[in-house]
Amino acid sequence: DNIKIADVLTLKFTADQTRPYHPYVFTDQVGGFWQGCLFGYNYPHTPFGSLGGYTLNSQRLLTDFQIFRKNKPLSRHDASDVFFRPHQIGHVWPDNFRETLTVLDRQPGMILQLKGPIPANYQIQPIFHPQTEITATQISPNKVLFHDAVSGQFLLITTDSQLTWRKKNKTLGAEWENHKQQGLLDLGTAANHSIVLTLGYNRDELLAEASQIDPEISITDKLNRVCQPLRESWFRSSNPEFDKAVHWAKLSGQALVVRKFGLGIWAGLPWFDQNWGRDTFIALPGISLVTGQYEQAKSIITGFTQWQQTDPNSPLWGRIPNRVNSPDDIIYNTADSTPWLIREILEYLDYSGDMEFAEMIFPAVKLSIDGALANQVDKAGYLVHENADTWMDARIRGRDAWSPRGNRAVEIQALWYNQLLAGIRLARLTGKGTQILEWQRTVEKLRRNFNRDFLNTQQSLSDHLNEDGTPDSQVRPNQLLAITVPRSQDLIPVKNQAAVVAESVKKLAFEYGIASLDPDDPDFHPLHHEQIFHFDAAYHNGLCWHWNTGPLISGMVKFGQENTAFRMTENLAKQILFLGMPGSLSELVLPIVDEDHLLEISGTYSQAWSVSEFVRNFYQDYLGIHPRMLSRELILAPHLPKHLPHVQLVLPIGINEKLGITIERQKVGYQLTIDPIALFDSLTIHLESVISAAAFDFVLRPDQAAKVRIRKNNVILNRQKQPYTRKFESLPEIAVDFRRPKWRDDWNSLQ
Repeated sequence: DNIKIADVLTLKFTADQTRPYHPYVFTDQVGGFWQGCLFGYNYPHTPFGSLGGYTLNSQRLLTDFQIFRKNKPLSRHDASDVFFRPHQIGHVWPDNFRETLTVLDRQPGMILQLKGPIPANYQIQPIFHPQTEITATQISPNKVLFHDAVSGQFLLITTDSQLTWRKKNKTLGAEWENHKQQGLLDLGTAANHSIVLTLGYNRDELLAEASQIDPEISITDKLNRVCQPLRESWFRSSNPEFDKAVHWAKLSGQALVVRKFGLGIWAGLPWFDQNWGRDTFIALPGISLVTGQYEQAKSIITGFTQWQQTDPNSPLWGRIPNRVNSPDDIIYNTADSTPWLIREILEYLDYSGDMEFAEMIFPAVKLSIDGALANQVDKAGYLVHENADTWMDARIRGRDAWSPRGNRAVEIQALWYNQLLAGIRLARLTGKGTQILEWQRTVEKLRRNFNRDFLNTQQSLSDHLNEDGTPDSQVRPNQLLAITVPRSQDLIPVKNQAAVVAESVKKLAFEYGIASLDPDDPDFHPLHHEQIFHFDAAYHNGLCWHWNTGPLISGMVKFGQENTAFRMTENLAKQILFLGMPGSLSELVLPIVDEDHLLEISGTYSQAWSVSEFVRNFYQDYLGIHPRMLSRELILAPHLPKHLPHVQLVLPIGINEKLGITIERQKVGYQLTIDPIALFDSLTIHLESVISAAAFDFVLRPDQAAKVRIRKNNVILNRQKQPYTRKFESLPEIAVDFRRPKWRDDWNSLQ
């Protein structure tokens, strides 16, 4: 029941719970979004306020609106409560008057509902962006059409009763002195009103579409659509606050899946409303794959491969874009978008078992490898690149890199290594293996040279190799990707993987995030938007990037530190529910908390790869779920922390197949129940036990559930004791804890 889901997930706030500016956003998923503020307005002087209102195709027309009751303003500052639901937001005043806003589903616009305790006269004053030239016309008894001569946009306001358009404004505060105010919508006297606001560029189409909108049906459609991915991958655990955070992270991730130039994932809001290759494919597992949205994932993949550079005379031959802003505004200046794409092609195939797609997509995979070998790979097998062609891409005035990492960054080599392995596997699967030997030789050369050149005296990894071949000694989180990106074959020995995790936690990780540079480094930047230095100087030189918590937690869980890792996960869950935008994770947080020990967000307030990695960690690391549906296999390697001892879930797997799984942590080992809710054929299950360094394999049939108890020396399957099927190498133990934030006056950035 979607209403029940919305009730369970509703976030409630009182005025004394929020900070001065608490942004929120809802998207229409076709190129537009509404940004507002809890208990406030999109005032231009507030954080994010200048970006508030309805943005359509990166253009803002309507900034906000003011409601009047009995000719007096109803200020959101005076509201007593806010309820934030998966599909809408509502402000409630002490006398129980309610203002509820719902952004339309897959159509630019929104529904504003006013519900009062008694009938009263209501008026609405639209507030337009300063850089607009608005004309307004009442075209029917219940419709007013606004047109902006600058952007060409139309805004149509339709009410459920007769209205009067008055060109005389009411006086608003000085905060709006530069904004355009054209007049008042007088709604007349009633207790309740429904107002539909729709936007577009064609007057006739806008009028036709608006005539088809029934407010209550549209609100229900929005609720049903946003809850669908939750229903298909519903779960509950012994930790209700954590559950709510995961469900909201799923919702926020899905809200960023937008059909604009094909289907894509916006990087983040309010200003990254574009499709970025790197961000898209880092975000794909947690947004689309673990939630079972396989058709969505496939559309996103094919959407990007259509932009692949196919000109063999181009130095970018085989690459996909770094960013697609429009069909005429595409840039390719990145070394990692393409290998992230190839990684996610194979991961999609493992989740879906879509062999037909494997056949169709292999030419794009082959082209990506051929292009790299022709233009970007050196004699040692490394993928070479420019200083700002990694995810640490900030440039000084668009030229030199703030964090130069040329010309062989550690994670680029791990991605390239995985790209080659993925190509080899797909070539064998599709029977198109004419270049397998060449690719395999490159893999072996790359692994050999990588272990020679990147392993350092601490047994961890250097961040990059400079052009002269010398290793860089700065400690950054990028080395974690060398142990989490390769999916089929380790790049470095296990003992070095453990050293990478231990060093990353000790030197970079706080309980609330992981710094982009060691705080003991003299070049560390503890602040972001300050006058001391340019904000991009800090972007990758100190600030905590939430997406980096993903590989960190993966590494910690792998080496038995799930209890410590979950302290970070719980902190992130609280950030999702209570910090910044409700229900989402920001791009960044400042690495050092303020004097009141309050964490401060920075960058975007809702970032795709941040929420995705939070969700992915839950499924792939704590639950240990790894489908291999091309061969109809499922790996289950649970690492439940002590604060998450019980999880029950519905697992979408394959095309239209589902399992019901219950995992319970016990004093020693686990108890699992696996129920084939919809299984079309037998599935081989590989249960991996860390405490036993062993695996137990069995076949799950479509007509029979399995109850398994994992113990130290054996397994009990459906009440029958069985030995482990095979042993694997024990992983070294590490003992780690997060560092404490500490301010230093001697950082070079503060001098």
